[in-house]
Parts: sequence; structure tokens; C-alpha cells
Amino acid sequence: MKTYKITFLLISVLFFSFLNTSCSDSSPLIGTVNATLIYNFETETSPYEQYLSIFIKAASDDRRVDKMKVTFPEMDYEWFIDEPEQVKAAKNVYFGSSKLFFPGKGCFEGGTYTVSFSDLASRETEQNFEVKPLESMKNTDGKFVRSRDVVSGKAGSECSLKRVILFDKDGKELYCGLYSFMFENKTELLENFPTAGSYQIYFVNRDYSCAIFLPKQKI
Repeated sequence: MKTYKITFLLISVLFFSFLNTSCSDSSPLIGTVNATLIYNFETETSPYEQYLSIFIKAASDDRRVDKMKVTFPEMDYEWFIDEPEQVKAAKNVYFGSSKLFFPGKGCFEGGTYTVSFSDLASRETEQNFEVKPLESMKNTDGKFVRSRDVVSGKAGSECSLKRVILFDKDGKELYCGLYSFMFENKTELLENFPTAGSYQIYFVNRDYSCAIFLPKQKI
């Protein structure tokens, strides 16, 4: 099983970590489901790439998590996660995938999805969760949303919380949290983070079910 450090793609895991509880149970059981629909802009002129970040906290022994599956019964779609990513945060362990794409790299349909996992004894448990795409981020025929539309407030207004991730010159995270005016002052920014090389602003909604990432900016 792959183990990953915490990254900004797993923001819902961090947000919901204080809600998690664990118990000792011989049967597999899901404690919480943390799902975030990501809209990611690579450049200022390209359309966004959309994917789902989905992680669970097992209420049973997390060492029993073997394989996972996400389904969308309404359209009979299935995503198989044979090697779940493992993330540790706030003394809890989460399993899932930071990037699930809709078939054909299209956009996710809103509705009820199901996530399940099986343990080493092939016993399975499941739980439903909702995906609610942002209405203001929908592309139309012949026209797609650009990052400037998010900056101007024309699109993505549902995500009102402004955050930022700061990277060093090698792409390693230095800071992830609230946006401040320090990021508009290069001198002040480098005084606090001398090795900083770039940063990326993102916006999230109140329940962290959706996030919009703007293109990275060099410092």
C-alpha cells in the first residue's frame, strides 16, 4: 500500500479530522467520508481539470483496509482503487484517492455516490456521499470557464474562503493556510520564507466539498 505525505489536495481530510472517532470492531466499518470536488487550472488560458479527492476514515481497525471502490449507481459507473493512498493527519489514518477522473475526463454529475472498502478477509462495507458540482463553474457549448472568471467573481462565487499554498524552488510545500497580503509583497514574503519559489491560491466552500485552484505563480 502506498503512503503519501499530506498535500493540499487532501484539504477535506484536514477539515474533517476533528470529527473522526475510532472503535475496536471485528467487522469493517466506515467512520467518515471526506470528498472534495477539485477544479484545477494549470494555466490562465486553459479550461480547468476536474477530479474528485475521496478519503475515508475506517471506524474499525484501519489495518484491515485493502481495496476500495467508488460507484455512481445512477449512471452505472465504477472506480476501483486497488492500492489506496494512505494519509496521516491529526493522529488519524485516511485511505482513498486524491485524483479520480470522470470517464472521458468529463465533469462529475451531481448526485449520490457510494464508497466501499474490503478488508483482507474480503468483507465489505459501504457508505453514501453526495457530489454537488458548482453551478457557476459549468462550461457551456463553445465557451469554458477560465481562471480570470474566478478571480473576477464571475465564476466560483460559491467558494468564498481564500487559501494559499507556498512552495520552495523544488516544489516542496512550505506553507498551506489562510491567504494574507504578505503574498502581494515579494520582499516581505521572501523575508519570511527565503527559499520560496512559487505559490498557488485556491478557494473552498464552507463545507470543503468543492475547491478551485488557480494557476501557480512564480515569485
